[in-house]
Amino acid sequence: MKQNKGIIIIFFLSIGLFGFSLEASADSKFDSLLMEKGFSKDEILSMNEDTKVKLATSKGEKADYTITKKEYYNSLNGEKYEVTNENRDQINLLIAKDIAKYNKENNIPFSNTKTSLASISSYDNGDDYNDEKLSVSAFVDKSSSNTTEYSYQAFLNFTWSDYADLQWTDNVAIAWDDRFTGVANSLDGFYSYLHVFNNNFVSAKMDTSQNLYGISGKFLLPNTYFLTGGLSQNIKVPVKYKNETGKFQAKYIHSLIPFTGSVSIGKASVNVPTSWLCQEFVLDFNIKIGS
Repeated sequence: MKQNKGIIIIFFLSIGLFGFSLEASADSKFDSLLMEKGFSKDEILSMNEDTKVKLATSKGEKADYTITKKEYYNSLNGEKYEVTNENRDQINLLIAKDIAKYNKENNIPFSNTKTSLASISSYDNGDDYNDEKLSVSAFVDKSSSNTTEYSYQAFLNFTWSDYADLQWTDNVAIAWDDRFTGVANSLDGFYSYLHVFNNNFVSAKMDTSQNLYGISGKFLLPNTYFLTGGLSQNIKVPVKYKNETGKFQAKYIHSLIPFTGSVSIGKASVNVPTSWLCQEFVLDFNIKIGS
């Protein structure tokens, strides 16, 4: 499999190099536009191409916000653990134990028992999670304003750069507080991945949902070692809230067992059923409205 994977990578690299001279200047132009709008080099690197183009070609600029990130594990007994660098090894052992127990109780062969997804590394600063398998990032763009309201675009990005150990239905969501309103018909949720057998990229739309305080999307993780996607929507807020601190939350939920149901969205909060055995990667925004 490693040899085949290498052949496929070389194949796509050759295609990429063939078109590099045509695309490099456009990509460099987008990067320059994004830096002018206030996005850092690290933020730009974590954007997928779809988000990069939308943000670079918008008429606005990066919103004024700070981000706090947290990671959680929802265990088989319904208890939620916050994952830190200090307890990460213990949590990974608990995840492996829970999955083995679930598989045994549901007569799933032991050979299908996998460990958690590759221990996401936690950074002291920044707005993304990033390891050798999964990266998750989020952005907010202040796109325009008038005498009555400010308009924003909110984005959640994710990329898998290796096979997910467990391939069930993953969920993504963005929630905001009650001062904000989602703009009708602006919800977008997509993903694209490398089809390892047909040697081509496949693009698809997520199963998305609009809620009063946010948006959500879900998709079945395909058997691939490269997948990228995102969720976004245009949002507006009355100018009477200028200089107040708005709240957003972006969340990626990686499923460790099959389950039914869906996330629920409250005011700036994405909530996961206690019955789900999963990992949550959370990005909480404090946004200075109007800036």
